[in-house]
Amino acid sequence: MSSNNNSVYNAIGQLSKETKNRLMNDIKKSLGLNSSDFVLPNSSNEPYVDSQLEKFLLGRLMEESFLIRMWLTILNFFQKDKSKEDIYKAYVIRNLENQINEMCKNPVIDFKRECLHVGFVEMFFNVYRYSMELKEFFKKLEKGGIIVEQTILEIIQSKVLNSKKNLEDFLDEGEYELFLKKEKTQNDLEESLKVKINEYISSIPSNTYKIVSDMFEFYYVFNSLAFFPYKSFFSFFNVDLLDNAENINIVDLEVGFGTSFSSVSKYLNSFFDILYTLKDIEINEDIVKTIISNYFSISDDISNSEIISREDHISRVEYVLKNVLSIVSKIVGLSRTLPYLNIFKVYCKNPVVSPKKYVPFFDVKNFYENILFLNVMGQAIKKHDSALKVLVIKEIKSLVRDPGIVLNLKGEIFNELNGQYSFKKLYFLNDFFKNIYDVRMMEVLRTINNVVLINNHDLRNIYVDIENNITALKKEIYNIYFEIDYKNEEFERYKRESKIDDTYKERVLKWCLNESASINKVSNRFVDYFIELKKRCLALLENHNVFIRKSLTVSYKSMVNENKTITLADVIGNLLEIINQALFIIKNL
Repeated sequence: MSSNNNSVYNAIGQLSKETKNRLMNDIKKSLGLNSSDFVLPNSSNEPYVDSQLEKFLLGRLMEESFLIRMWLTILNFFQKDKSKEDIYKAYVIRNLENQINEMCKNPVIDFKRECLHVGFVEMFFNVYRYSMELKEFFKKLEKGGIIVEQTILEIIQSKVLNSKKNLEDFLDEGEYELFLKKEKTQNDLEESLKVKINEYISSIPSNTYKIVSDMFEFYYVFNSLAFFPYKSFFSFFNVDLLDNAENINIVDLEVGFGTSFSSVSKYLNSFFDILYTLKDIEINEDIVKTIISNYFSISDDISNSEIISREDHISRVEYVLKNVLSIVSKIVGLSRTLPYLNIFKVYCKNPVVSPKKYVPFFDVKNFYENILFLNVMGQAIKKHDSALKVLVIKEIKSLVRDPGIVLNLKGEIFNELNGQYSFKKLYFLNDFFKNIYDVRMMEVLRTINNVVLINNHDLRNIYVDIENNITALKKEIYNIYFEIDYKNEEFERYKRESKIDDTYKERVLKWCLNESASINKVSNRFVDYFIELKKRCLALLENHNVFIRKSLTVSYKSMVNENKTITLADVIGNLLEIINQALFIIKNL
């Protein structure tokens, strides 16, 4: 081969007979061609027919151009190391293909001959190559969580005047407090949120959703291209393309097209539709930039990375944006120059037909409703603990005359011991019995026992038992309170006198541990007794006994407001509110 301008036929013609034989055997072996398709004369005396080689190149090789192209493209695509022999064979085969391309003005899929010409395969591999680069970008977005969804949400909210996104926008304080107090279940809260969010979503003009959907159309078209099942293409033609480049063996590529073309009809239609859409696609750079920015922000939060400066963040975003835009621009440019229209028309066997525009279905309205619900419900769960603490403080301030007795307690005494023993429950229980139960509740219970249930001995005995249990509990709580108060005074005195040694500390720590266990026990009994009292009071209000109903509904002048009357049923109702508050506080303090 003296010159690149020489035709492949002249180049081959200059080779010796033995070299020609060796070359063709190498090519046939590399491409897996059936040796029976081309047989050189066995006898050395038999004249060598150059036209036989030319006939083979123009005939059978034309049909096998798909495998030739595939072999070269795989070598280039995976950067497989080539030996000198490989380079020589590649040079010869490339020139053979140039001859084929010159003869085929408009390379297409030829269904009559059941073969794929060079043009389509070249197009397919070029799209495949860029798509694999783009696929890496989409994979990173998938690993980073709901990055794209977050971007869509931001765009929607920017398009909606006075958009709502916070828990407070859909639930009033009282409704959320019912959830915190477990008077409303999580399912109840979810159903309430769904109704209110649906009303909000429906109030937004439908055109807003279409605008946002159009803005993200390009993203989902490219996403479909990146995740298009390219390997299915090879399986249609009995070709197994391995993921590991080192394991790719060109000899393993099988010859022939045993798969019926009717089985790939839907596959190729989808591929052409995407290409047809890409040529007119508009890439929204701001959307891509926002997606990339959200990716870095979210991934940094997940990985607990060090705080990234704004300048570094912008620099990272611009770098990735440049690379992504470069890839998508190449794909769009490629789609505008590919011969896919000619291929499609031949493929469809109808010169009038054109590909359809590929429009990925994306219900923005439904998405917004779902993601908003998840975000808002997530806020409700996330702020549960902090909101519960705030509500406990609010209830203490509402119920206790001097809330500082509990709230200003540091949470532990004997603080130098670092025991972290909390005595807030004890201080609350002590104040509750001294200033609430004895002052506001005991007289009501005695009225129930001695007036309402005077003729109902069974019920009266139940109430008397409850009252006796509570009285015994109250005495026990007072005793624990005084013991701790006395012990703390002793500790403070020892501290002033510098009498605290390790032995004393150990003794006090052990004592605190025992007292802490005692406080937990009396707290649990408090809950049990007052739940039982609550249940009995509710049953009493629903009792249909004539005497009981009359006793509960007799009106009395209010001591607070002389112009207002109040019944015993009203008083019991107030009693139930106090019990509910106390139970909520002691369970969550």
